[in-house]
Amino acid sequence: MGAASPGSPSIDSLTATPDPITAGDSTTLAWTTSNATSVAIDNGIGVQLTNGSLAVSPGSTTTYVLTAEGTGGPVSAQVTVTVNPAPLPVSVDSFTVTQATITAGDSTTLAWTTSNATSVAIDNGIGAQPTNGSITVSPGSTTTYVLTAEGTGGPVSAQVTVTVNAGGGPPQGSVSLSGPSSIDRGDRTSFTVTLTNTGSSTITGVELSFSVNPNDLLKDVSPGDTVAVGDVAPGGSVSQTWNVRGDNEGSGTVTGSASSGGTSLDSVSQGFTVIK
Repeated sequence: MGAASPGSPSIDSLTATPDPITAGDSTTLAWTTSNATSVAIDNGIGVQLTNGSLAVSPGSTTTYVLTAEGTGGPVSAQVTVTVNPAPLPVSVDSFTVTQATITAGDSTTLAWTTSNATSVAIDNGIGAQPTNGSITVSPGSTTTYVLTAEGTGGPVSAQVTVTVNAGGGPPQGSVSLSGPSSIDRGDRTSFTVTLTNTGSSTITGVELSFSVNPNDLLKDVSPGDTVAVGDVAPGGSVSQTWNVRGDNEGSGTVTGSASSGGTSLDSVSQGFTVIK
């Protein structure tokens, strides 16, 4: 503060409240003087009352100089207002799901990134999570997950939906068998086994089989008893033909069947006779 003699102007106080402040906020300059004929403050403020206050909102740290005029003056005093940068606003930069559509019983992964978040939480019982991270979920039905990030300017939120389709259940298929009902002993013929996928999901690892009972009715059965034929899409079908030769006279049955992963899908049998 400026030194004073009797009758000389003096600045008794000059304060800034609050200090420091955050960019965008304001503070109040307040002052008292004695024996001053005029008062002015720099930084574009200009002439003021000899005792008073004024709200200011500097964009950066600023020193304010107050000058008091009077006999024996001028005298001056200063106060510095420290301005801290405003915190950056919170944002949810990404919130994704690796597989947006799954089958009941399967899982998928939620992943997210945020900026300037102080905390993150996800609903549907998940709760607090890191501000950047991922988590595996396995909803039982179609579910919308809402992520909420707290921070300056928040909260902010984002959401993703996981669609859950009902499970396809066990593979469903229908087998048909085509071929003659009889041949002469020693003659050749063929039988074809066909599997049609009657379900709603792909049947994987399909194997088709052909057999005869009693097994001495036919010989030279080719190719073998069981053949791997691959996958069959819903509504699709796959066939395998077996070539055979009549062996011993008699009657019996021939059977065509299909399996997937060791699980039987369907089978069909028909009567067959080898004639002398």
